[in-house]
Amino acid sequence: MFGFIKKPKNYISCHALGSRLVFFCEKVAYCSNGNPSKNMVYPTIYNNFKGEKDLNINYLIKHIKNTKKQLKEGIVPSNCLNCPNLYEQETSNIKEKSLISYLQFSDYSLCNSKCIYCNSWNNTKYEDNKYTTKNGNPDSYEIMPIIQQLIKKKIISQDTIIDFAGGEPTLYRQFEEALNYFLNFGTKQIYVFSNIINYSEAIEKGIKDGVIILTVSIDAGTKDIHQIIKGVNSYDDVYNNLTRYNSYKKFPNQVISKYVIVPGYNDDANEISLWIDKSKQIGINKLILNADNRIFEQECDKNIIYKLKELSDFFVKKVNDYNLEYDLYSNIHYVNDYVNNYINEI
Repeated sequence: MFGFIKKPKNYISCHALGSRLVFFCEKVAYCSNGNPSKNMVYPTIYNNFKGEKDLNINYLIKHIKNTKKQLKEGIVPSNCLNCPNLYEQETSNIKEKSLISYLQFSDYSLCNSKCIYCNSWNNTKYEDNKYTTKNGNPDSYEIMPIIQQLIKKKIISQDTIIDFAGGEPTLYRQFEEALNYFLNFGTKQIYVFSNIINYSEAIEKGIKDGVIILTVSIDAGTKDIHQIIKGVNSYDDVYNNLTRYNSYKKFPNQVISKYVIVPGYNDDANEISLWIDKSKQIGINKLILNADNRIFEQECDKNIIYKLKELSDFFVKKVNDYNLEYDLYSNIHYVNDYVNNYINEI
């Protein structure tokens, strides 16, 4: 007599779909990276989002649950088709402590840098020692009412990872209040992505508590290139603040330095090498490499792609020689896969 073993059902997902929420300045989505195979489009939940008044909690819960159900059937949003971040996972392996495991605020309406690879600062006005949008608003919307609703309805819990990105998150009108709120709530892990031109007492507290992981995009090895990439003269302030934050860390990878390669500006092995050296010198233990999103705005230039692959390989070798931790962000992964797949086809 033959016995049959029921094979666990596999479903297609990624680390974002059905598990993350990203609050942009005008929309709510599952993903903040976008799909590099489709010009960086996002799987959105809300478009034309204006804040708490547009947030229908019951609709949000229903949408998340429906997405999870479709994923179990192998169905993904159309914006996610062919995304390199998709993977298969056994349904039986899914363990959820809350409806959403990752919550990100990424309001692109304000920034005090003028990074060449980002447009956030185009909407920013600086007047009377104050940053506002060009319409005079402090930012897109208040985030505290949203946070309180998500906690009240148990969409997020203390185990939900919190992420503040930008634009520049320290310019959010409620950044310090929200960060302290999560720290007092007992949130176990918070990521902050900041240019650290502004020093934050709440970030310092979170680092001292071992809760906050801070990532700073330096994007250069020298002061001159830093000013070209960032559009402001902030190199000395940034490194002073980075050194100060790093002195408070409770574990090695709590303060991270990042380099975004911008073709034609900082796509230089020596520049990357100097950045790695400076990071090691001040005690940074983890580095991140990424590439400018704009390389996907049209047909990928193969010369650019191959150069990015060479710089990625150079970066990996040098950080390994220094015994530093590192991560390659999605655009670099896409570049590496692109080149490797091309080589395999020859």
